[in-house]
Amino acid sequence: MYAKQTITGAEGEIVNFSCLGAMLQIVFNTTVPNIVLKSIEIKDETKPLSGKFTVDNEGKAVISADNAAAITLDLGENGKILGKGANYFYIAIPVGKYEDLTLTFTGTDKGTFVMTGGKLDIQHNTVGRLTLTGNKYHFHTIPGVFTVSSGTDGTEGTADDVKVQFSPGNLRYTIATQIWSFFPSQYDCGPATYADGHDKEISLFTWGYGWWSMIPDTKETLTFATEAGKSQKNFSPSNDWGGRLQDERTWRTLTLDEWKYIIEGRTDYKKKMAHATVCEVHGLIILPDSFEDPCTNVGQKAFVPLAEETNVVNNDVYKNNIYASVGDWTAMELAGAAFLPLTGMRTGDTIEWYAESGDYWTSTAQQVVENHHFRPTRLHFNTGNPGMPIDSGNSAFAVRLVTDVK
Repeated sequence: MYAKQTITGAEGEIVNFSCLGAMLQIVFNTTVPNIVLKSIEIKDETKPLSGKFTVDNEGKAVISADNAAAITLDLGENGKILGKGANYFYIAIPVGKYEDLTLTFTGTDKGTFVMTGGKLDIQHNTVGRLTLTGNKYHFHTIPGVFTVSSGTDGTEGTADDVKVQFSPGNLRYTIATQIWSFFPSQYDCGPATYADGHDKEISLFTWGYGWWSMIPDTKETLTFATEAGKSQKNFSPSNDWGGRLQDERTWRTLTLDEWKYIIEGRTDYKKKMAHATVCEVHGLIILPDSFEDPCTNVGQKAFVPLAEETNVVNNDVYKNNIYASVGDWTAMELAGAAFLPLTGMRTGDTIEWYAESGDYWTSTAQQVVENHHFRPTRLHFNTGNPGMPIDSGNSAFAVRLVTDVK
């Protein structure tokens, strides 16, 4: 027996289902790739769970429960990337009667989708099938809203404001699959050395050179970029990585002026940024327009903004805000905080300043001298205040995308 229902993609949308049998077959039909599932939580609202639960997901996630209120099947560090088309899950559920079985699917960006079943009588090994169909199905960005451009009179809070949400992690490109995607968490930096995997999964990108900007960054394209006789006047005046992701949302790269507005243009901007350590990774926290510190609600140390940082000698500055566990950081993320890790830079096959410097491309190049060649710009920060230097264009930096809030 199976139920089929079309979903709209609304956050927290619920699908009702029922099945007869110990195996629940779930089919995600998607029209876009790169939807990433991280975990599946199973619970029965009326009683605790016992027995062995299994997900066959190209490798099995197995967990045993003994009078547990709920169990979570972890789909691995990188989660499960749903390709375009039909994607199948087989969840083995112990024999028994379930009065209100609920499955909650969570993405790597903490977005959730809930399936609730009601009464199920699991007796034998026939397959109950649930098909989820919907072009709009996706997980969501981190919830914080950031103003990146104020109204025409320079006043925030007008209809002319440009507001964005950040992607759930830095941009990456997997060479073997030719898929652009986001890292599973905001504090993922990519490999520390080229030999550690940057030749397989690229997370530091060079600026585009003409039509080369549409080709994934490799050592070969960098050789082209630095080859004798290739004038730097070939820099285009803008370069946006957003169009590389096949996602129904429109992703884009912040412009120079928008990054500058975030780090020095917002009201009380020094109270909306801070150096921090998140799960042992150093970086910069940027707070959304509206923020309520979750730490103060549970008696933990309050957020220390840039304007109030006390430990400012070398890496001690990252001790002002420490979120040691995933749980600690998740509370901040759900409150809307964005985190930019210190990713370093790459020149050729050499990665430098890893965990020491944060460098993120803007989409803007500028003319240093009138009628002269364009030079790309980037956000740069380490232990001091962030800035927006003009770059030579010979190195590769990280990319964090945003989507506009309508």
